[in-house]
Formats: sequence, C-alpha cells, structure tokens
Amino acid sequence: SNYHPDGIYHYWAEYFDKEKNDWIAVDPFLEDYSQTSLWNRNMHDHISLIYRFSDPNTPKLPYYSANDFNVQKYSQLPEIIHDFELDFIFEPYKISNPYLKGSIGITNIGNSILDLFTISQSNPDLNKYVDYIENNSQGILLPGQSYQIRFNIPSENIEDTIFAMVNALSGTQQIEEKFVEERIEIVKDNQNLDILTKLVSITVFLLFLIPLYFISNKVKIKNG
Repeated sequence: SNYHPDGIYHYWAEYFDKEKNDWIAVDPFLEDYSQTSLWNRNMHDHISLIYRFSDPNTPKLPYYSANDFNVQKYSQLPEIIHDFELDFIFEPYKISNPYLKGSIGITNIGNSILDLFTISQSNPDLNKYVDYIENNSQGILLPGQSYQIRFNIPSENIEDTIFAMVNALSGTQQIEEKFVEERIEIVKDNQNLDILTKLVSITVFLLFLIPLYFISNKVKIKNG
C-alpha cells in the first residue's frame, strides 16, 4: 500500500483457482493465520495484473493491452540490454509563428526499464525551451515504449542545424548517451513576399486616393 494525492492505492498478487473458477488474492495475513504458504502451491501458470487506484473494491478492469505485458519462459537468464534511440519531431512551421514547436522522440529498444532522461548538450540550448507543462508526466520507459521531450524554440533563436545529446538512467546505472541531429530549412526573409506586400499596399492607397481626388475636384467646381 502507498499514498497518492488522489487517495490510497494497493498492490497485491492473485492466483487462479480452477475449482472456484476465480482469482484468489494471496493474502499474507491468511498465510500467517493458516500457517500455509501459498508460494509453493500450483498456480496453474496464470498471472493477473490488477491496478486498483483509490478504491480496492473497484472492478478488475484491464488497464493494459495484450501487447503491453507478456510472459516468456527462458532456459537461462537473458542478457540485459540498455539501449534507446532518438529522433527529432517538428510541427509545421510558418514565418509568422512565434515558436518552432518540436520534441525529441525517445524509444526504448532494449529489454530493461529506463528512466530520468536529460539533455546534456544541445544547439540551441534546448533545456531553456523545454515545455515543462507538457513534460510533467515522465515516468519509467518500458521496453518498446516511447516518450517525447517537448520544447518551444523562439523564432529568433532557430538554428539551421539542431542537435542534442541525451542520457538516461536504468535505476542507478548510467546508460551511454545518444546523439541526434536534424537540419531544418526555414525561409526567414522572403523577398518576393515583401515586394508583393508593398504592391498591394500601394494599390490600396491609390484606390483610396483616386475617389478622394475626384470628390475634391467636384467640391471646388461647385464652390466656383
């Protein structure tokens, strides 16, 4: 059991009873009271994962898909692999946008749990532009899962080449940091667009000036 701001949550193990056709909680108190250990009993190779958030009496809903959890039998202990890959992801950008919005995509391609991702070096300094509101839900990254470090770069600080060095931890073990680089092309000064804008402004000014000129002449003629 543990405490959470939204309430108290509990974790416990269950085993499947074929006679009762139901999952039975492995209750430590029951083991102590009956002096019978459930550890060496046949569990029929069934495993159930249950997450009951603040109310232990809520239904046993599946909060995971079939691909999120699997059980495999190994004849020997598999080699532990700590590895991840990176890529840059950018949202469509317009010249009028005040920010270039993007993220560093992180994918766990190893077979261990990763956590605590940090940007050790980057150009521009992405740590200044990390969106901490969007990134406030980082937790552990299971094998095959992905996570994004989101950032917003001010338009005046956009570089032609963006790179980042990211490191991670697996528990207390430091993982070899990874490098990712992306070259982006952003038109900062469009001369043709400036010329067109000026022509439109001149045309609008003339359209306003010509009627005003004729009205002024008519007033002069009437006044003799």
